[in-house]
Amino acid sequence: MLTKRVLSIAVACALAGTVSIANASPYFQIVTGADSAQEVVGDAGGSVYPWPGGPGPGAGAPSSTTIGLPWPNGPGFAADPSFPGSGLSGWDASYLWLSESANVTFQFMGAGNSSFFNQFWVAGMPNPNLPMFQDNNASPITNPCPVTPGATAPSCDILTGGQIVQNQWTIFINVGPGGGYIPFWYVTGGGVRVDNDPTVGIGNPPDASPYPGFMLGADPYLAPGPFSCSAPNESCNVVYAALSDLPRGSGEHDYSDMAIRISVVPEPGTVALLGLGLAGLAASRRRKQ
Repeated sequence: MLTKRVLSIAVACALAGTVSIANASPYFQIVTGADSAQEVVGDAGGSVYPWPGGPGPGAGAPSSTTIGLPWPNGPGFAADPSFPGSGLSGWDASYLWLSESANVTFQFMGAGNSSFFNQFWVAGMPNPNLPMFQDNNASPITNPCPVTPGATAPSCDILTGGQIVQNQWTIFINVGPGGGYIPFWYVTGGGVRVDNDPTVGIGNPPDASPYPGFMLGADPYLAPGPFSCSAPNESCNVVYAALSDLPRGSGEHDYSDMAIRISVVPEPGTVALLGLGLAGLAASRRRKQ
């Protein structure tokens, strides 16, 4: 009788863990609207792949026209009508939505050939008066995360030292019931702030506006295809935010002036719960033998 009871509890725990993993994991969605347009990072704009680390432009957002060796091709790439080649596909005038409160990782990929002093900010940092990252036109600078030959993701190497110095941060993003926009924004060299929230300031302006803006695209090596992750409830756990720091109406179209790789961290509790259930099953079998 005791063995059966232990077995039933173990099965219940295992099932609970499985359900939790399937239904409770946080995810991203790229929210588009009437002003959103499909964009592609087809012009690397001075970024360098592979990037060995240290100060400089960095590898930027994935593109097939990067100086030196191009990023490897991936299912999320698309052809860019403005430049020869292909690259990361996504949308301008779009916003990154987080389904539930979770830990989110931000990785600095570099600033391309921008001549402006650009910054990337996230609410909830230890010092609210400092950005998370700033480019190599500032002082101090944030060194971009290295990307090795053939790699499709960075291996960030400066994980301590505080704001601006670190090139990777994981922070807890608290959103309301039903989810919310991740509270990040860019401040460009012209002093213009563009937000990942359509209700704040100028938000993320569209192509024809007199302001800079950024595009959002799913990691092209993890996406199922071009222009993914805009459908409601579609799981999309790694996204690039790529800035164009000149006014959108000026004709600049490269979205390579400051690139950030953003990923949502799965809840560890769901995995632990499944493990607890499986451990219970193993214990039950040993007792029975």
